[in-house]
Amino acid sequence: MFNIALHWFIVAQIFGLLGLVVVFITFQTKNKVKLLILDALANLLMAVAYFAMSSHILAIVNLIACFRDIAFAWLNKHRTHGKVHPAISIGLLALFWIAFTVSILLTWQSWLDLLILGLVLLYVFTLWNKGTHLVRILCLLLSIVFVVINVSTFNIMGIVVESVYIISITVFYVRRSSKSHQ
Repeated sequence: MFNIALHWFIVAQIFGLLGLVVVFITFQTKNKVKLLILDALANLLMAVAYFAMSSHILAIVNLIACFRDIAFAWLNKHRTHGKVHPAISIGLLALFWIAFTVSILLTWQSWLDLLILGLVLLYVFTLWNKGTHLVRILCLLLSIVFVVINVSTFNIMGIVVESVYIISITVFYVRRSSKSHQ
């Protein structure tokens, strides 16, 4: 007989690994819309992994991030053609600022959460804004903060996830730097 807890553990590991592969690929692209679509897929896969591990708040935060990425991909695609009214654009930004603020405040554990909230809101702004350079830089900063937090709470999966973000962004800049020197 197959143990149900083991079953969910295996499901979490499979989806977590798939999410990590997508995370790595995400930050190798230069196109903002592709970056957001890949990030949405990575967040969806990680949400399933966290749900399988019964970490429901992390699953919810990843689902919010998935919807954010889809909305901002749509926004970036249509904003370049002038087809989006500024009120819709600002409304989407406000919606995701509120969603992340509420999710972080509902899971409040320490004053460090205010730093995380500030960085997350800034990251949402960079995703909403045009360009990808600032997205990578802020994601790198967020990942470093999250690695420190995950080390302090012994969250191995969190350490691995954030390390993949750091490695992926670093690889992107190393590849870009080596191409510019050729």
